[in-house]
Amino acid sequence: MIEYKKGYKYQLCRSYTLDGVQVGQKSIKTPYIVLTQTGKLTIRSGYAWDGASGIAPDLKTNMRGSLIHDVLCQLIRQGYLKKSVYDKTCDIFIKVCREDGMGRIMAKLHSIGVRTGIAKRIATGKPKKVYTAP
Repeated sequence: MIEYKKGYKYQLCRSYTLDGVQVGQKSIKTPYIVLTQTGKLTIRSGYAWDGASGIAPDLKTNMRGSLIHDVLCQLIRQGYLKKSVYDKTCDIFIKVCREDGMGRIMAKLHSIGVRTGIAKRIATGKPKKVYTAP
C-alpha cells in the first residue's frame, strides 16, 4: 500500500535558500524545509508544491514566490508557525514576485488574491488529506 497527497504540480530539482524570511521566533526543521531564527529559509530538493493558487496562472514571475509562499503556508498548517504571520508570508510572496519582474499592477492583483481568496483558506486550514492505494 502507498500513501500520497493530491494537489502538487511541481517538484524542486535543486535545494533553494533565501535570506530575510522573518516570520517566526524559533528554528524549524522538517524533512524538506529548514527555517532558522535569523530568517534563512532552505527548501530541499524534492519539495513539491502546486504553483500559484486560485485562478492565478503559473508564470515565471510568480513561480519562486509561489514556492516560498507554499512552504510558509505549509508551516502554518502544520503548526510550526502561527496563523498570525500569514500577512507576512503574503508580503514576502509579493516582494519576491516583484524582484522576479512582475509588474506593479499584477503584483497588486496577486496580493489581493492571496490575502483574501482561496489561498488564505488553504494556507491556514488543515493539512492535506492523505490517500491510500490500492
